[in-house]
Amino acid sequence: MGDESAMDGDTTQRVQQLMSEGQFDEAILLLEEWTRREPGNWQAFTCLGAACAQLRRFEPAILAFRRATQIKPRAANLRFNLGRAYELSGQPIKALHEYETAMRLDSGYSRAREAYAELREQMKARRS
Repeated sequence: MGDESAMDGDTTQRVQQLMSEGQFDEAILLLEEWTRREPGNWQAFTCLGAACAQLRRFEPAILAFRRATQIKPRAANLRFNLGRAYELSGQPIKALHEYETAMRLDSGYSRAREAYAELREQMKARRS
């Protein structure tokens, strides 16, 4: 178990280094390798989703975040991340659902509450 944690830390550190150097595709390849090596690791999928979202590759980000939520379904922050990816990809209804789920899982999750309220206002303004 200790070796896996060290590997995860090493992988995370290497990914951060690649991203800071602008080597985004290499970082994503490393993250994809990590998720193949550890298909039950929600953190690996979360990192992959975040890297893809940062590059505005929302479909792979959504797939990665969805996998993370399947592994750890009661994590409000993972639901928030998935909601954000849906929102940025132009899928506001799905985003609202994920923000609602995050708020239901953690009633004090202010980021989810704020994102939900902001998105509802934007949708209301578009209808007017």
